[in-house]
Amino acid sequence: MKPILIIIFMLFSSSVFAEEIRAELQNQVDTIAKCNELQYKTVGMGAASEQYKHYEKLRDSASIEELLTLLKNINSVVKAYAGWALADRKYPFLNDIFAEFLATDEIVHYQRVCIGGDFHIASTLYFRIRSQGHLFEITDQDSIFFQSQISKMDSLLLYSDKDIFVKTYALENNKANQKTYERIKKLAEVEWNTDALIALAQYRKKEDIPFFISQGKESFEAISYFPDKGFWDFLLSFKSTEKSLDYFIALSRFQDEAALDVLKEICPSCTLEQITKLDKALIKNYCPLYKDLILKIWEEKKTIDYTITQKFIAQNPEKASESFVKGLLTAEKFNLIEIDYNYGTDELILPLMLQTIAIHDSEKLIPICNKNVLSADFLELKPFLDCIESNHLSQTTDNLLSRLRVNTTKYDIFHIAKTLLSFKNSETNMSLKEIMQQRKSIWDSGTWSESIHELLDKHGIGIE
Repeated sequence: MKPILIIIFMLFSSSVFAEEIRAELQNQVDTIAKCNELQYKTVGMGAASEQYKHYEKLRDSASIEELLTLLKNINSVVKAYAGWALADRKYPFLNDIFAEFLATDEIVHYQRVCIGGDFHIASTLYFRIRSQGHLFEITDQDSIFFQSQISKMDSLLLYSDKDIFVKTYALENNKANQKTYERIKKLAEVEWNTDALIALAQYRKKEDIPFFISQGKESFEAISYFPDKGFWDFLLSFKSTEKSLDYFIALSRFQDEAALDVLKEICPSCTLEQITKLDKALIKNYCPLYKDLILKIWEEKKTIDYTITQKFIAQNPEKASESFVKGLLTAEKFNLIEIDYNYGTDELILPLMLQTIAIHDSEKLIPICNKNVLSADFLELKPFLDCIESNHLSQTTDNLLSRLRVNTTKYDIFHIAKTLLSFKNSETNMSLKEIMQQRKSIWDSGTWSESIHELLDKHGIGIE
């Protein structure tokens, strides 16, 4: 097998040095080198990257042999782009290129939208190969090919002494591979990083428990992948001093009565920041045993995420509605959270709760809305206004007018006025006009001014 690999490598090397770069391609190469930055398709605030356009021209017009030649270019960005081009064109020996990149200490500066930084050149190729399915439409066969390349690169990373970012992915992809146990154990013992500890924990070997315990707090996240009772006394020893997310995740991963009792005991002494961590851990490791504690945290601290809100509604909408009402009537500020990169889902929580209450406890909407139109902050106010308007809750008129009289944003002023006008009540409209006239200096400039004027004029309320 080794002679075959040597022959392939020799052929690969000879092809690298054999090909000259055409003049028209050299212009693209020189432009890329002059910019000297590995740019993605968009940079800054979403502007199209001219550097990336030069890369695309290079990728699409160069021969495979020319791209292989560019892997030896003196400029690291040119080399990185040549690697990208070969990945995009499904070159069959991407792993060989990765091995060459990995053997160097070359760093390139990259820019992707508004994020930039320095990356090892091998990492840039790894990410390009890993992202093929997101960048392009690929076939199942292509997907198998790229996955095989990633597997080979992961093996190189695991057995390399290079400490580069993408080694994290190799450890994550290991999935307790029995063939790599000894190497993973060595990495965990020598490198002492969380990713290696987690990779080792996934083997769930009892003989490794003393090693994890010896790592102290560093082992908490790893223990969540290996919830063995051999760790229990170790975890309990931190009960009065530790309130980190990793600690809560380790405890909650046991998903039994003992874990619930400890978490319930810790909960009352937590700050809001710590409550957020506890709630995230309970949701991440959710089991039916944790339901009442999660609802209690919502009712007392107004802390919850969208996924668990959906789950509770699906399981028992009546009980969920009852709990939602309790939380929405408390004096605490909202602490709506997002888990596992579910960006923007916090904005969906209140509308979903109010919809559920409208179905199962509709008589509670008036006190809920009356309270929250006075106390809700900025964006949290809008769901209550929408609820008032869609359910025609004119009983909230006095509180809406009161909110309109105090300092509030132009955004709020527009939406409160819109809600009040939806009642189509002449007396309410007169009160609205008086307040808007008094507060004209607050809202009649800049953003929202034109929209507010249009809204008022539409309903026959002219403001001088």
